[in-house]
Amino acid sequence: MAHEVAGHLIEPVADGDSVVVAPQLLLQALFDVDAVDLQRFQRLGEAFVQVVDGHAQVFAAGGVVERHGGAVLHPVDATPRRRYDGGMKYPRSARTRDAAPAGGGAAAPAVISSPPLLENLRFPGCHPLPLPRDRFEDFDERLEYWDARTETAWVAETPGLVHESTSRRLVELAGKIAMARGARIVASGSVGLVERDAGGAPVRAMQPDETLYLHPERTVLPADGSLVIGEHDLPDVVLEVDHTTDIRPGKLPVYEAWGVPELWAVVPGGAKRRRRPGVTIHRMIGGRYRSSPASVALPGWTAAEIHAALTERRLSVHTDRVLERVGRALGEREGTGPDDMPLIRSFTEKARTEGVVASVRGVFRARGMRLADSPLAGSDPFVGASPEAVTAAAVACTDEADFWRRLRLPRR
Repeated sequence: MAHEVAGHLIEPVADGDSVVVAPQLLLQALFDVDAVDLQRFQRLGEAFVQVVDGHAQVFAAGGVVERHGGAVLHPVDATPRRRYDGGMKYPRSARTRDAAPAGGGAAAPAVISSPPLLENLRFPGCHPLPLPRDRFEDFDERLEYWDARTETAWVAETPGLVHESTSRRLVELAGKIAMARGARIVASGSVGLVERDAGGAPVRAMQPDETLYLHPERTVLPADGSLVIGEHDLPDVVLEVDHTTDIRPGKLPVYEAWGVPELWAVVPGGAKRRRRPGVTIHRMIGGRYRSSPASVALPGWTAAEIHAALTERRLSVHTDRVLERVGRALGEREGTGPDDMPLIRSFTEKARTEGVVASVRGVFRARGMRLADSPLAGSDPFVGASPEAVTAAAVACTDEADFWRRLRLPRR
């Protein structure tokens, strides 16, 4: 027998059965999926796709075949499933179970609800792997997306140098902005983001390429493990690098549903999906993402400047000036500056002291007076006297002893 796949209807398939997909669904799938993905299923024997008389026949032994997000047709476990009922509102996705029959029999299979926004997700550049719900917590490989409804993980190819260097560059840039701002910025890397149902079971999960928290001291973060949506604070900025992937039809709507305030999608030069290099800044406005020419989280940092900073081989002088500008703008907004960073303050005080010492030596030398080196060798030889008072004492003193006396300091 054959089963017609329409919309999101998922039907159990017996051994040896095929699934017939209407031509319009086939066309959408073929436009959205790489040929290599279809070849992969054929090679592994997970499913066999064959076009006969204008229909695509998908053969799968002992499994359920579904049209996943309008893309790849693939088998999952053989548990009968129901049509998604939709209508649930984020952030509290839920899963409902029918009451167990009288006599203590097994409960009916779970029906996992999802808002319409999260239907028909696609993950170009990724391949699906079966990942049952009871094995999700033990899965330690990097994943782009996982969904409990299909018990499928979408995994990208091993990240290359371009992908990794682009995402890690943001950590370096954030550090420089933090110094100019005068307050820490924490990069949490590809921390797992997990949505759980009311009972605590995982519903869906993603891993970003990089995340930034601008106020880590007052942010609620997990002590260990993944960040739980609705329980922990979302990152201020999420970075995704589309080198071999495309987040737009898959991860982007999930980030939007979760309410991530700012998402940067970076396409580096030489991207494998024939997209123009650049950065798209998605800002949350009125509950939806809108493209923005500049960041609000890091004020005034334009998409073009971000792309240049993330992808240039060596940081240019221009980029360093941009980072200082962004950091100072962020500091002005919050009332902080470079000297609020203890390390920067220490460097500043040391440089100021060294400048005053050099000035005093110059005055004594110009006046033909002797000034011993040892008293000036300490970290604070003038014990808090202002630079103006030190310079005035050097100009007016009659000798070294008089210099220290005018500063009301004992001769060193």
